[in-house]
Amino acid sequence: MVRTATLAFCISVHAPGLSYRDDARTRVGGAASSAATTAVTLRFPRASLRLSRVCVRAVRDEDSAREEVTEWKRLLRTTEEGRANTLNDLSLSLHEQERHAAPIEIARRTLTDAELSKGIAVLWFRRNLRVHDNEALTIARRCMAVLPVYIFDPAHYGTVLSEEGFQKTGPHKAHFIHSAVEALRKALRGKASELFTAIGPAESKLIPMLQALTQYELPIYLIGCRDVSEQGMTEERAVRAAIAAQPWAAQCTMEFVMDGTLFDPDQLPRDAAALTTFQSFEQATQALGLRVSEHAFAFEESDRLGPLPNPQPRLGTLPDLASELGVEGLCEPLNWPFPDSRAVYTFRGGEPSGLERMEEYIFDWDELSSYAEDNRFLGSTQTSSKLSAWFACGALSVRAYFRQILDFEKRMIPKITQPEELQLAKESLDQMKRNLVFREYLMLRHCVCGPALPLYVTEELSEEEEIKLDAWIEGETGFAYIDAMMSELKATGWIAHVSRMCVASFLFHDLGVRNTRVGIEYFASVLVDYEEAPTVFFWNRAAASPRIDWLEHALYHDPDGWYTASWCRTLCEVPVPEIFTFHHDDSAETRKVLGMSGVKVGYNFIRPIILPDGSLNPARTQSRSDDNALVH
Repeated sequence: MVRTATLAFCISVHAPGLSYRDDARTRVGGAASSAATTAVTLRFPRASLRLSRVCVRAVRDEDSAREEVTEWKRLLRTTEEGRANTLNDLSLSLHEQERHAAPIEIARRTLTDAELSKGIAVLWFRRNLRVHDNEALTIARRCMAVLPVYIFDPAHYGTVLSEEGFQKTGPHKAHFIHSAVEALRKALRGKASELFTAIGPAESKLIPMLQALTQYELPIYLIGCRDVSEQGMTEERAVRAAIAAQPWAAQCTMEFVMDGTLFDPDQLPRDAAALTTFQSFEQATQALGLRVSEHAFAFEESDRLGPLPNPQPRLGTLPDLASELGVEGLCEPLNWPFPDSRAVYTFRGGEPSGLERMEEYIFDWDELSSYAEDNRFLGSTQTSSKLSAWFACGALSVRAYFRQILDFEKRMIPKITQPEELQLAKESLDQMKRNLVFREYLMLRHCVCGPALPLYVTEELSEEEEIKLDAWIEGETGFAYIDAMMSELKATGWIAHVSRMCVASFLFHDLGVRNTRVGIEYFASVLVDYEEAPTVFFWNRAAASPRIDWLEHALYHDPDGWYTASWCRTLCEVPVPEIFTFHHDDSAETRKVLGMSGVKVGYNFIRPIILPDGSLNPARTQSRSDDNALVH
């Protein structure tokens, strides 16, 4: 008698801004008999099976099916534990090699409510583009009057290029920040206030605003959050110097606070020895008895920010990204990044969008409870929260997200009855919380030890390195998995964090472009969620660590090849593992598979940029008509 099994798999239909899921059941393994037939439902990770590349295998024995799933989960858990242990070893080795700039003072509140109530505040929004849980805003509203300001400095956008010719801020991040500022203006109008915008260097725009308020002979407070990036600290020093040069400098006080921290900054460990590794940081915080701050800088719906002072500066319109800020690569006339149908998620800037995404991810889709299992798969809206973009510009509070995780843990965990699901949910919550604490570690390390300087920086790239770098940026290395990740990055401004480590290692170790500065500058330009501290850390780690085996990475993170095929469409019919290995495998079997899939290297898929020995492929440097027919 043939025993059948019912496989439940998840169909995902992807379109920009749309993700639809449905459970489909397929009967396999022969005709079902009556009571003697046993059916077992296997629910694989939601990101691992897609409609375009579903492969349903007949499972004829219930016990073997359960064993297969159990072994798969064991291997997954072992791999994640191994990576966590390796992380500490690599961090220690990296700490010994890195050089750091001067430490950055951790800003904290110094003014009392009594002092604030007698003065006028200029609230300078920087990387805190939100109303909820905003300490700078909470401080400013204690003043007699508040003037909210945001300044677009063209030097931070496309008009000033990096050393390698990249835009300082590419189209995806520029549009995201522009949308976040627009949403903040709407939110402040709902609080009986306004957001005044200006275009130019911060010191040249803030000084006239502050000077106009000196006529009242009241204390003036310039209040904002500290931007600990190199660009942000340079800007802050310029503003301080400009104020100090004014005759009314004694009337003005600058009050900056840290934004986006989980712990109370006053309680964080300041000993550099405690920051050599993430493990040492965790031990130090546990020894100090630190808990994530439960204090929220609340701003209720009925609250008002306070009256606007007179005279008021020109309100200012939001700048045109292309003509006024010099951002290139936008879709005219809307000044949006070019849409791509392969994108699994469309980032929309602004506090409301961030809050909506957080609620959607945690509660509406219940994806947080399976994060530990799903986050290894690439190419799905649900496999990660993607909230890092809102964290980067301060449109969403990290503390607020952490509190939502705790709320989910309190409300939902008791409702889970299945032991395996309960274990997975606990592992997922612990892993997500640990990721947020790791982000805190990088921020504190950046301040206490000083910003880390890029490792292995050369004066200029050779001609061969320039060719390899261009191929890497354009997603035209000829290695399908790498090209898929780089194509997604260029088209959407985002790739998974595990992908960032892989492509960084590939550029440095495989392609031999041993200069981390160019990679950091490119990520700074294109990433919608770019932050200096984690980006420099991971690029230095990729350079200082052994080479990442991108083939193992592909088989682990894209086991069915769907992600690679979706970004390299010519390969949509090529099976696993040939979709990853055909570059250097010239066997008859591989040629047969490629021929059946309609793929011809050099005709409709580009040749590899390097040969097996790592040298530049001479065929790529020659002008060949068949290499111009690239299809991704």
